[in-house]
Amino acid sequence: MEIAEGSYVILKRGNTARLTRIARGQQIVLEKSKFLTDNLIGQPYNQLFEILPNKHLQCCTETELSQFLNSEGFDANGVDQCDELADDSDQLSQTETIVAEQQCNQTVSFDELKSLKSSGASSDDIVQLLIDGSLSYKRKTDLAKRKYIQRKRRKHSAYVLVMKPCIRLLAEVYYHKNPAKLMDMRPDYFAYLLSYANIQHRSRVLVVEDCCGLISAAVLDRSDGNSLCLQLHKGDQCQSIPCIEAMQYPSSIMQCYRKLPMCVAMDELTANGEKSDIENTTYAKHAETLRLFKQGNFDSLIIASNYDLTSVIVSLLLPAVRPSGTVAIYSDVMQLAVEYFDVLRTSQQTVELELIDSFLRYHQILPNRTRPNMAGYFSPGYILTGIVVCN
Repeated sequence: MEIAEGSYVILKRGNTARLTRIARGQQIVLEKSKFLTDNLIGQPYNQLFEILPNKHLQCCTETELSQFLNSEGFDANGVDQCDELADDSDQLSQTETIVAEQQCNQTVSFDELKSLKSSGASSDDIVQLLIDGSLSYKRKTDLAKRKYIQRKRRKHSAYVLVMKPCIRLLAEVYYHKNPAKLMDMRPDYFAYLLSYANIQHRSRVLVVEDCCGLISAAVLDRSDGNSLCLQLHKGDQCQSIPCIEAMQYPSSIMQCYRKLPMCVAMDELTANGEKSDIENTTYAKHAETLRLFKQGNFDSLIIASNYDLTSVIVSLLLPAVRPSGTVAIYSDVMQLAVEYFDVLRTSQQTVELELIDSFLRYHQILPNRTRPNMAGYFSPGYILTGIVVCN
């Protein structure tokens, strides 16, 4: 599949990733590197591109891609592949004697580097020149040499990995860039939520989310065209759903996705008497979706919303789920999760209620050098699961 104008791609350089929509004449800034996306149109996904001095992109060969991934190590956890080099005991003893790289240890001047870059020299030539000009390179250990090469490549090379969006990449990109847009939902919590909801082909899923459409996109990703993903939302307009747009689902899948204002569903539940002209127009707009909601028989209910839905979960949401259907609720606030637990327990419409939290921390696993990562973002979260029964 080739990249077309208007399609979405994930651009990754170093440990920074970004979701963007391709347009002609568009300039992207990624880790202080500026480049145009015109040359991406017509190219296949999952390719490595080099940023040329004129800010255009040039597709690299498969050999260059393999070498670059092995040397740079685009690790989603932020762990450099250069750390995979095994350390011998004698190398560890030499670590304290490594001389720090200082300006006086480098014989190559800034003007020489600038002239090389302006002349169009490749990044490999520049890195090799820096290695030859380093007076302390030979005194380094093998591990320090490899890290030195990687550090210089990241600084002086200009490579961008262009990937096709998928659910996993979208969850990682949004979590590392702006966790608040996903309610601080870690990728592992996201996986737990989908697993407990038991999403599969031909499932009818009721979703209430404020996660940029990530949960609905994951439900549609498991759809076969005969499923239903009905999203209830606050207000008259649904929030932006960039994750669904980025997945670029065909019309056969998008026809399974419906949106319904929660106020319309609540008004229908408590309706009596005549409605105004404005209300009649609103109901006519959502008539088909409202019919699907009133039909009920949903297999799963997924909630990941900033709003407090404890007042409507028993009267509006649970009756729409079939007996033995699953309920999976995510909340980044403990108090709200406990309130959901109390409401569901006292309603006597659910069994096997379980409130879950977990702690996640990335570690580097190396011979004699296993330790937690020195820096990381910690986000709490709680998942409430249960099974709907007949009251």
